Amino acid sequence: MKRNEPNGGRGKDWVKVRKAIIERDEGTCQECGNPTRWLRRNTQVHHVDGDHSNNDPANLETVCKWCHEEVHKENLPLIVRILRLWDNE
Repeated sequence: MKRNEPNGGRGKDWVKVRKAIIERDEGTCQECGNPTRWLRRNTQVHHVDGDHSNNDPANLETVCKWCHEEVHKENLPLIVRILRLWDNE
């Protein structure tokens, strides 16, 4: 990720993309299943493959702040998520 670029390297349309993903996922964390819409500041969108420039909707999921932190702490969940992407194709 390029933090010195606008939106952390996520692209100029990131705000719109983020909103669309949260709406698609109905404001629910895709990891723990808890609704995040009432915790707006804690609603995040995770890049499953770790590439912050890849804003393909299949690579994005709504997560709560706490699950997002856990995803980035361990590598195994990331691998599991990538395998999930392949299963959903």
